[in-house]
Amino acid sequence: MLLFLALITVSTTQANGLTPSGKPAAETKGNLQVKISDSKTNSFGIVIEITKVEVYSEKTGWIALNDYQQSIASAGFTKGNESLLANAEIPAAAYSKLRLTFGTTNSIYTVNGSESRTNRLSFANNTDRFVEIGINQDIRPGKNNTVMIDFDTSTSVSVSNDTYFIQPVMEEIQERAVRVNEMVTAFAEKGN
Repeated sequence: MLLFLALITVSTTQANGLTPSGKPAAETKGNLQVKISDSKTNSFGIVIEITKVEVYSEKTGWIALNDYQQSIASAGFTKGNESLLANAEIPAAAYSKLRLTFGTTNSIYTVNGSESRTNRLSFANNTDRFVEIGINQDIRPGKNNTVMIDFDTSTSVSVSNDTYFIQPVMEEIQERAVRVNEMVTAFAEKGN
């Protein structure tokens, strides 16, 4: 009889959109945005193709935030600008890695005197077209979170015999989150 009542309780809980812990299913997920920026100004323009953005947690393994092709021009994420790479609801957990997978349609715009041209931008190692970045994101249920990635385009691109190569140099920007938290704390301490 007790087993029958337990099964009815679990069925009723799930039918009402609750998890076994009694929380609404939507409250076991948080929102994660991944943005890209370049903290340094570059003297050339690049266009990169990103085909997948994923995050990793010991709890969940790799989760795709998006898996569609997008082309991003460096003009959109340099000089303090940001570009959105992904925005998704994911399970609440501590995430330690971000992986960006790049496509094959990448280019660089160069100017030499009065001559300008668009050149193909190839990966130095054609088999590894992805970058894994260490991150520190604790996604909490019902909360919005942002990972800001610094893409150092000036050191990511090299040229050899008039052929351009890219080996993305990227890292998580953490100081920005610290500054925002300090401002919120200071605001709260003033009694506002």
